Parts: sequence; structure tokens; C-alpha cells
Amino acid sequence: MAGFAILRAIHILSGAAWVGTTFFLIAFVIPAVARSGEAGGRFMERLGPRIPIAIGPASGLTMLSGLAMYGVDSQGFHPSWILAPTGLTFTIGALAAIAAGILGGTVLRRNGPPAPGEDAAAAARRTSTVATTVLVLLGIAVICMAVARYI
Repeated sequence: MAGFAILRAIHILSGAAWVGTTFFLIAFVIPAVARSGEAGGRFMERLGPRIPIAIGPASGLTMLSGLAMYGVDSQGFHPSWILAPTGLTFTIGALAAIAAGILGGTVLRRNGPPAPGEDAAAAARRTSTVATTVLVLLGIAVICMAVARYI
């Protein structure tokens, strides 16, 4: 049981870091950069490369610890647990988080920070829709994880 508690702590802390960082970027940083013109572009040139350093390990730890706990809870991925209300809710949350991780890890990383001289507002718009989709998926995951044991 101590191992499961450690997995759960890792899952919750890394998930909070992942969702919190994503929310902060979308709610505050991207809109500020979009309104800041050239100065925003210079800011993102410095911040942009650091974002994957924070989000990558947090999302990876969240998904790996979640998968390990899912395997334990489902008694080895047993279909009767997965299709029960609690298991189905965890499954929906897990799929949303995995989709967010893939979308964020591929599309957003490929977009990256603005190129030198690129308009910051254009770069922010380029990233905003995908980032918002990632945040919605993470919101679904958080809600599912919070309520699954009570369904």
C-alpha cells in the first residue's frame, strides 16, 4: 500500500504542475504576449524553450503513475472493472489526459516559440487553439479523476 500512496502522490503533484502550468500559460501568458507585440516575441523567445522542460516531465510522470495505478485498480486491466461506472470514468479521464499529452507534446512542441522577427500576436494565435483544446482535455481528466471513486 505504501507504493500505491507514493504513486498517488506523484500522480497528484505532477498532474497539478501539468494542469497549473497549462492553465497559467493559456489564461495569462499567451494573451499578454499577443498584446505585447515585439516585446512579447522577445519574451517568448526566452520562455518558449523552457516550457517543455516543465510540462514534459510533469505530463510524463502523471501519465506513467496514472497507468500504474489504473493497472492496480483494474486488477490487471480486467474488463469488468474497466466497464463498471468507476472504471469507465477513470478510463475517460485517462484517455483525455493521454490525448492532451499527445496533442501538447507533438503539435505545441512543433509550433514552438516565435521565430526571430515573427509577430508575437501571430505566434500566439497559432498556438492558442491547440493549447485551449489541451486545457479542455486536461479539465475533463481532472474532473473524471476527482469523481470516479464516487460513481
